[in-house]
Amino acid sequence: MQLTRTSIKVPSFFNYVGHGGETGLALERVVSIPMIQNWLNINNMPIFISATCEFSRFDDPGRISAGEITLTTPYGGAVGLLTTTRTVSITVNGILVRNLYRVIFEEEDGEPLGLGEIIRRTKNITLGDNHMRHFALMGDPALKLGKANPRIITDEINGVAIESGVDTLKALSKITVKGHVEDDFGNVLTGYNGIVYPTVFDKWKDKKTLGQNSAGIIQEFSEQNNIVYKGKSTLKNGLFTYTFVVPKDIDYVIGKGKLSYYSNTEIGHNYGFDTTVVVGGVTPGGIDDDIGPLIELFMNDENFVNGGLTNANPTFLANISDENGVNTTGNGIGHDITMIIDNNTADAIILNNFYEADLDTYQSGKVSYLLSELEEGPHQIVFKVWDVNNNSSEQSLDFIVVYEEEIGISHLLNYPNPFTTNTDFYFEHNQVCNSLDVKVEIFTVSGKLVKTIIETVHSKGFRSEGINWNGIDDYGDKLGRGVYVYRLSIETEQGNKAEKIEKLVIL
Repeated sequence: MQLTRTSIKVPSFFNYVGHGGETGLALERVVSIPMIQNWLNINNMPIFISATCEFSRFDDPGRISAGEITLTTPYGGAVGLLTTTRTVSITVNGILVRNLYRVIFEEEDGEPLGLGEIIRRTKNITLGDNHMRHFALMGDPALKLGKANPRIITDEINGVAIESGVDTLKALSKITVKGHVEDDFGNVLTGYNGIVYPTVFDKWKDKKTLGQNSAGIIQEFSEQNNIVYKGKSTLKNGLFTYTFVVPKDIDYVIGKGKLSYYSNTEIGHNYGFDTTVVVGGVTPGGIDDDIGPLIELFMNDENFVNGGLTNANPTFLANISDENGVNTTGNGIGHDITMIIDNNTADAIILNNFYEADLDTYQSGKVSYLLSELEEGPHQIVFKVWDVNNNSSEQSLDFIVVYEEEIGISHLLNYPNPFTTNTDFYFEHNQVCNSLDVKVEIFTVSGKLVKTIIETVHSKGFRSEGINWNGIDDYGDKLGRGVYVYRLSIETEQGNKAEKIEKLVIL
């Protein structure tokens, strides 16, 4: 029987080769069962390839393996696994994974292969080792990789056709790139609308390993990961344009860079690249700019107030704007986008690859970075960023971690206050992504209850949306001018409660 399910495709895959076991990956447990159980990637679940010992052993009565949890965790994990159920050797691991990559991108009639067919072909060309039998497919064998099509084409740079040999992308030069998305016959897809994600890379760099293996062997390798620009461009009727300023910190040696693209719309998803572009040198005279970028810092969403509450795993957000753009190349010593937590300068977190320009502009963008397992109590983040002309800006953000089991309220206020006809109640909490039953009770200064407001609040962040009140009491009468006391109480679905009291004034 032939299985077909062409409408369902997998977006991407995760690959790991090395030590591991039923409880996670690597001796250091870089992926562990608690970590997997907290994954929230339900809208972007990959195929999980694990060439490691018994990561997905499913017949151990004393333990549910990490692989099983990866497949079944309700809010994320993987849509399927090509994985191991018993001990395997590094020899067969290496051979089988290399063969897997010979097969995984093959097509039949223009369509990607199903997962069952991928593992069948991989095993058939591997053969010769009983350890191969320890590899299994967990998931739907008819599922197909969501393979993008190579249809995004660069047309011109600064008005010069790409095939004519465009000028070099020099440091501090302003670059405008135009391109299109085409069909299999080279025609522009005029009905294709969405967003293109361009990334411009500096040249390849030669590097060496640290020789930390038992034999002390140092391996030479090359990589191309210094980002000149990363952004988003509107794709309209199959055409797109983007502009950026090349950072001062590129490698000035002349060499081949790379333009890389990805787009995803309801019609399909596509990719493209161009490796003919030349990067290097510097624009004579540079640019007149001695002011650093503007920074706004938040936790989880832009409603966050400095000094507010978070849980132990908040998302750090930074909005950045600069007239000429942000430096993300990573070439200049000390010119990285950095985050330092609690003055721990020895472990500064480099955020170059987490910056993305806003739609259709190089002059503003965002950094989003997920923090994890922070200790309870007060913390401070110091964030530093450089523009393309190497002017820097620095800003700090204070926050307090309260574990979700210990529900907390802070920064309770109503705005405007004083007010005449309407006000909104706001508060911060540490119950991110939880539904909260909220009760606001308004009292006279003598203690008489005059108004009760009950609402259910569901917030993705740590600050609630406003709960409105028009100054009318429970009997429909307008309250008189004066000072009132209000108490805000919250309760989680698990029955945990907290409350806080503040004052308001009616004019």
